[in-house]
Amino acid sequence: MAAEGCVLININDNFTKAVILEINCETDFVARDKSFTDFANFTSSEFLKIDSSTINSIINKETENEIESMRKQLVMKLGENITIRRAQLIETSSKFFSYIHNGKIAVLLDASSIDDGIGKDICMHIAAMKPLAVSQDELDSKIIEREKELATAKAKELGKPAEMIDKIVDGSLRKFFAEVTLLNQKFVKDDKKTIKEILDAGTINNFIVYILGEGIEKKNENFADEVQSQIDSMKK
Repeated sequence: MAAEGCVLININDNFTKAVILEINCETDFVARDKSFTDFANFTSSEFLKIDSSTINSIINKETENEIESMRKQLVMKLGENITIRRAQLIETSSKFFSYIHNGKIAVLLDASSIDDGIGKDICMHIAAMKPLAVSQDELDSKIIEREKELATAKAKELGKPAEMIDKIVDGSLRKFFAEVTLLNQKFVKDDKKTIKEILDAGTINNFIVYILGEGIEKKNENFADEVQSQIDSMKK
């Protein structure tokens, strides 16, 4: 499966509407090709102009459109599988901030009452530390339950008294929350402060992180069949 490519973010002029997306190809060589990067940039610009249902239709190749036509042409030209893997179009009443690291990690941050410098710093922090949620309250309950089970099992394995296990588990969870929730993480640029402490009066509403190829098993594939199929259709 195609696992190279790029992640992109496009934000409107007043920073209230944004799209984050991932476009994949098979090799890093093609990911650097101008035809591929032009297609990726065009797609991100177009996605910012349309609605989520239309974006999903394009990703799922349900209708013929300019983006799908360009994708097919690229497949023929470059000889590799090229897919728009995922995208999210979102709006906010506050402000979006963003950071992209080497085209491989994209962070989109929705925050209120923070300046551009802090917004960028927090985006970079998220890219480096990869928190799972803004706060403890937003963590998936399944993740919390799993940590409880692991902490309990470890305490029992160490032979801790039954009456101490609950306190040990609570302590382990507090440490876990400090490691995986954004507001409680130590700020990468000043580990004497947490993200919550550098916000002052600001508020973080949400964040999205796309990591290129995340969850895709990287393996070599011959995509000649689709290339040949496109060539054959052109001949008809």
